[in-house]
Amino acid sequence: MIKYSSSQKCQKHNQDIILVANNIQKLCIKCITDFTANLENDNKTIQEMILVPKNISNILKKESEELYTQNIEILMNLKMKLANWQQSLQQAIKQNTNKIDNEILQIKEKIKGMTRFLFEMEENVQFYSSWDNIKLKLFNYSNLSNDIVQSAYKIFQKEQENYENIINSAGLYNSYDFVETLDKLNQFVIHNDEGKQNKQIYEQLFDKSICQEDLCRSLIFNQDSSILISGHISNKIRIYDFKNEKITLNQELCEHTNIVQCLYFMKDCNQFVSGSFDKTIRIWSQDQFTTQWHCSKILRAHISVVQCLIMNLNEDLIISGSRDNTIKFWSKSKEWNCIQTLTNHDAWVSSLSLNSSQNLLISCQSWGNKVLVFQFDNNQQCWFLKQTIITSFGYSLSFINDEQFVYQPKGFPGLDIYKMDTTNNIFKKVEELKLNSICQDYDNFQMKFNNSYLIHKNGQYLNITKIENDEFLLEQEIKYETEYIIGVVTNDGRYIVTYDNKSKEIQIRKYIQ
Repeated sequence: MIKYSSSQKCQKHNQDIILVANNIQKLCIKCITDFTANLENDNKTIQEMILVPKNISNILKKESEELYTQNIEILMNLKMKLANWQQSLQQAIKQNTNKIDNEILQIKEKIKGMTRFLFEMEENVQFYSSWDNIKLKLFNYSNLSNDIVQSAYKIFQKEQENYENIINSAGLYNSYDFVETLDKLNQFVIHNDEGKQNKQIYEQLFDKSICQEDLCRSLIFNQDSSILISGHISNKIRIYDFKNEKITLNQELCEHTNIVQCLYFMKDCNQFVSGSFDKTIRIWSQDQFTTQWHCSKILRAHISVVQCLIMNLNEDLIISGSRDNTIKFWSKSKEWNCIQTLTNHDAWVSSLSLNSSQNLLISCQSWGNKVLVFQFDNNQQCWFLKQTIITSFGYSLSFINDEQFVYQPKGFPGLDIYKMDTTNNIFKKVEELKLNSICQDYDNFQMKFNNSYLIHKNGQYLNITKIENDEFLLEQEIKYETEYIIGVVTNDGRYIVTYDNKSKEIQIRKYIQ
């Protein structure tokens, strides 16, 4: 029997062995050549040698078939594994896709909840950021309380000398009578102070108030005061007719997708502008046939809440302040596109005001200590920063004239008055109007100055201040049970309309002098 081998070397010739025979061991090609030459007469060996190719062919065929069979089995196993992997992968993809969809839904719900939570915390967060002022307020209240008690006690001691015999004889000298005497004394002093200092300029029309449960964020009148518009936390804008001192709902607009924060009514046409938490500014127009209002233009560029907005006298320029810390200018001649952005603030812009010459713009910021003054460059046709005033942060300011403006800082019982120094054209604080309240809460009330009267707010008080010959005279204080007060005055100054979150009423007050 002869077999094929390819893994050994011939010891004689050091070549690969290709045959192994029963009686001939380990033959290389050289051995076979020599061997066949020497075995010409050996028939048996020659016969075996003749069978060599046939045996080799059978061996190779068998090995090939075995190899093919093994490869086919391997490939079939691989195919089955791939099919199983494909099925497992598809199941995993489906499971992960469902999981991702569920996560997306949960995230959306969390975002909605966070939005509601952030708004609810908007007022409360002021408390934590103003802790120093609150401690000061508590300290001042404590001192004030001690001073009142000491003063009252001194007054009582003085009066005691005059009435001691009467009190002793009547047997009324006890702690209860002492407290009652202090209460009556305090009421008498308060009543006298109110009578001396708080004369009535505007009188409330109690029977004209209307209930409004939907929290109001802004109020405006049109030029002739026949239309009152309110913006709300519910994303709605409500349009009222204001006739014969009566407020009547006419239309609701629901196109904003978030809180309506600020409003401005144009004076020369039936259009008004709204700014919202949805980051958009919308221009609204009235159909001359149906008298219904509709959105005619949407302005998009801010990346956060539109906090405040005003227009120039020509009403061809909208100026907006945002919680993205920018001021943007929108030109009517450019189809109300944004033509300039100021980025000088490092906190959200809370109030804006233009001077009467329209060449100076002032702005203040929440959570910061800056009032900025910008000037318009006629050559470059753009606004640039002229002055930075470092002060306590506040929510509202207003020009009185070209050389004078007022600013309401937060946490102080006073209104700051700034006047331009003509030697260097820089504004400086020259005076402070003392007020009877301190603003500690969020304030969305925008000052209004016309007909020599400044309508402004601090804390729980709405203040009416008369300004004549650079003199500021606080003529009336209207006290509310809350610091959340929104208000507007008609252009002729005859009516003040307010909303507060305690009474939840839109109230009307009329000028009576």
